[in-house]
Amino acid sequence: MIASSQFEDQCIQNLWCPENDVDGLNELLMSKDYGNFSESIPLKNKPHHEILLEIEQIIENASRNDLVLIYYSGHGKQDSNGNLYLATTNTRTRYLKSTSIPIDSIKTYIAASRINKVIIILDCCYSGLVGKAFLKGGIDEQLQSLSSGNGIFIMTASTGTQIALENRDERYGVFTKHIVEGIHDWKATNDDGYITMNSLYSYVNKQMMEDGHQNPMKWDFNINGEIVIARNRRIERQRNEWDSLSLALTDDDEDIRWNAVQILAKLKDQRTITSLIHALNDRSDIIQEMSSKTLREIGKPAIRPLILALNNDDHTRDYAANILLSMGKNAVGQLILALDADNSQIRARSAIVLGEIKDRQAVKPLIKSLEDNSSDVRCAAAWALGEMRESSAIESLISALNDEDHRVRVTTVRGLGKIGDIRSIGPLTQFLNDGNAEVRANTIEALGNIKDPRTEELLIQMLTDIDSNIRIKTAYALKRIGGLRSVESLIKALNDDNPNVRTNAIEALGNIKDSRAIGPIIGIFKLDKKMRKNAGNALANIGAQAIEPLSSILKENDSDIRENALDALGKINDQRVIEPLIQALGDDDSHVRFKAVCMLGNTGDSRAVEPLIFALNDKDPEIRERTAIALGDLNNVRAIEPLVRAVKRDWYEFVREAAALAVGRIKD
Repeated sequence: MIASSQFEDQCIQNLWCPENDVDGLNELLMSKDYGNFSESIPLKNKPHHEILLEIEQIIENASRNDLVLIYYSGHGKQDSNGNLYLATTNTRTRYLKSTSIPIDSIKTYIAASRINKVIIILDCCYSGLVGKAFLKGGIDEQLQSLSSGNGIFIMTASTGTQIALENRDERYGVFTKHIVEGIHDWKATNDDGYITMNSLYSYVNKQMMEDGHQNPMKWDFNINGEIVIARNRRIERQRNEWDSLSLALTDDDEDIRWNAVQILAKLKDQRTITSLIHALNDRSDIIQEMSSKTLREIGKPAIRPLILALNNDDHTRDYAANILLSMGKNAVGQLILALDADNSQIRARSAIVLGEIKDRQAVKPLIKSLEDNSSDVRCAAAWALGEMRESSAIESLISALNDEDHRVRVTTVRGLGKIGDIRSIGPLTQFLNDGNAEVRANTIEALGNIKDPRTEELLIQMLTDIDSNIRIKTAYALKRIGGLRSVESLIKALNDDNPNVRTNAIEALGNIKDSRAIGPIIGIFKLDKKMRKNAGNALANIGAQAIEPLSSILKENDSDIRENALDALGKINDQRVIEPLIQALGDDDSHVRFKAVCMLGNTGDSRAVEPLIFALNDKDPEIRERTAIALGDLNNVRAIEPLVRAVKRDWYEFVREAAALAVGRIKD
């Protein structure tokens, strides 16, 4: 640490700051909380030969892995050839080579040594000449040879033509002042909490550019990695704590992992984000949930790391997507930026999350993503626009129907179907004959979602497609359209060899409500037990016209058929269903009678009172109990006396209780 402020030669002006420069910087660099250098040699106003001796000795005695720093604050001088010399107290301007410190001498000592890392910091006029010397010509060629064996970082206060300033109102020279501030206040740290020569130069350069008087310079030769000049021990201790917590998250003991996550959850610090994201893939559900909850609470600082986690191929990806979704609009801006990420999986999964959030500011970026070079991203963008039901994307999605990847075409077709805009009908119908069955099936589904009658004839033709999945989708689409022109074709589809086709055809006919379908559906109702419930629902949807056919079924021998017929009749909102329900009170099967009692009680029709009074004598006690409840529901005074008799005479306790409650509910 060399300070030259007092000079014997009257041609060299004395300086104010160099000794303070050395003291201030030396104190920091020797401190355990900052530089932690093991040895320092302050040399203040010493003659050149003493300084050169100390430099040669320290460099010769240093080991290969030592870091050697040579700092100088004073006057820089140059000879007629532009070579740089560092002035000492005995320097004479006429005899620079023999009375000062030639940069060439320092180069020679370093070149002959075994050390790998050297820092030279010069706070003097014309100090930028040192870099020029290392690069080319004359002595420069000799200095350049230094870089072939040793790593050296040079930082100077000025260029080769500038003077270095000091202000007597300041303790330090302008250049060294910023070095000291950058280290002392940790303003010059890099992202890892270290002060490297590069981060220190960046800070000092920025400050001196704002001052506007001189331009610091830097050079590095044969540097492998970063040279650290100071490190924040407090940050290092914290980093060790984070490392311990991170290590605990990988422990085999679930209790240890759980405790680590709880600590991170209490801290809720931005620095915990990486560890919490790692814990999202823990094999314990409770640890996953706690990590997810904490990341939600951390909020915006976690958004970018969570987006990067979308590239994972484990539980982390799904949790990250759900957390981003829960953040809603707060995450939209970062997700939109992620649509331009280098990683295609991040782009694709960001598009999917945007589609689920459904914020309109994402529409234009998603439309742009329809032209992404990755088919995964194009698929995701088409899906997202469909989920958003974004009609402004129709034209772009129609263009995407011509994508070379059938997966993109399929997803685009689905998206157009979800949007349901009639402008897409024409382009979609062209894909009913697509060579890919999945494209055809999804086109049919999309047309069904749009529900435009103009597509009915085209869809009817697809009921005979060789692919059963196409026929299934077609029957369902025709159900949604509900057009009369498809009735005959749907009736034929009731004989399809695929049960799902038959099911959708039955539901479609029930939705259309055309009486032509009653006979064929009744046939299925009687013969196909698996389709019976669906057939009953379809007949109930058709309504009053199905009452008589369903009533006739109540005479069938199969009690299951009769019971399902009652279910269907009970769903028809028409007074004419009362008669068949009353008829069912005399059924041989107790399940049928029980169902008839329940349904009559729900009708509110007074015509059911007398038949239900009669049913109070049924041989099945559960039917008598349910009959008492039904009479209470009908609220008719004619039922009071029979119910009182039941209270007094019925041997079954629950019948007596139900009858008593029913009497109390009937208002005179």
